[in-house]
Amino acid sequence: MGCTSVTGKGLGSAVGQQKGWKDLTIGAEKILGPRVVVAERVTLDGGGAATVDLPLLDGVATDYIVTANDTNTSSAAAVGVSIALTTITQLTFKGTAAHTVMYTIIHKGIAI
Repeated sequence: MGCTSVTGKGLGSAVGQQKGWKDLTIGAEKILGPRVVVAERVTLDGGGAATVDLPLLDGVATDYIVTANDTNTSSAAAVGVSIALTTITQLTFKGTAAHTVMYTIIHKGIAI
């Protein structure tokens, strides 16, 4: 049988001085792992192209995975997307004219 303290003393205390073992801390990078940076939609123009400009992301383009899917359920088609990080983050889409595409940018990582 266990017990905790409501007086702020002992093993069950949440008082700031009761920090526990220093090696039990977990950094945010281990908790977060891969994370979605952007999730949005874009409509392709009459030529089946679109460009999306976003604020510059940290790192290099290979730090990110970009996915794109056509949302047209009656005639879904292939869609391609590329990412470039210069002074901005730029996504370039190519697919079927006037189709809406949903996309995500995911920062790579591993959740341990």
